[in-house]
Parts: sequence; C-alpha cells; structure tokens
Amino acid sequence: MFLIIGASGFIGNNLFNYFKGKGIEVKGTYCSKPFDGGIYLDLRNPDFSNIKLKGLTHIFLCSGIANIDECKTNCNSYRINVVNPIQLLENFRDVI
Repeated sequence: MFLIIGASGFIGNNLFNYFKGKGIEVKGTYCSKPFDGGIYLDLRNPDFSNIKLKGLTHIFLCSGIANIDECKTNCNSYRINVVNPIQLLENFRDVI
C-alpha cells in the first residue's frame, strides 16, 4: 500500500489518482481540503495514530509550504516543512 502525504494538493492528488487508476492500493492525507477516503493530517501538529501502517510499502511526501515568501514570514514553516516530516518518516521507519 502507498501513502501520499498531501494527497489533496496538485502533485499529491495527481499521484493519488494515477496509482488508484493502476489498481494500486493507495491512501492519502489532507489538511484543509478533505476528499472521500482521505485521512486528516495537519503537519503543524501531526497525529499519526489514525494512519494504518499494515501493508504500507511506500510514502510520498507531497505536503508543505512551497511559497518562499510565506516560508520567510510563517514561523511554523520550518516545523511544517522539515521537523514534522522527519518525525513522520521516523515513525514509519521500522514499518517499511
């Protein structure tokens, strides 16, 4: 099973639909744009407990703050783009 973090964004959504169209079991997360079957995950204060790990083989990280100007002014951007994704991947390290 594939997990796409940020599956409601442009790149994540295209990956999600591509894998789903190929018949690959895929789960996706969202923060502000819910979608059917999506798993809520806010990288500002991540709670990984609602993400099922059984059968997980790949993680695609497509979430973050991409706007450079926003990164300069948003005090949470480093936590969202660096610290919490590292924590997320460390939580899954022993599973994959």
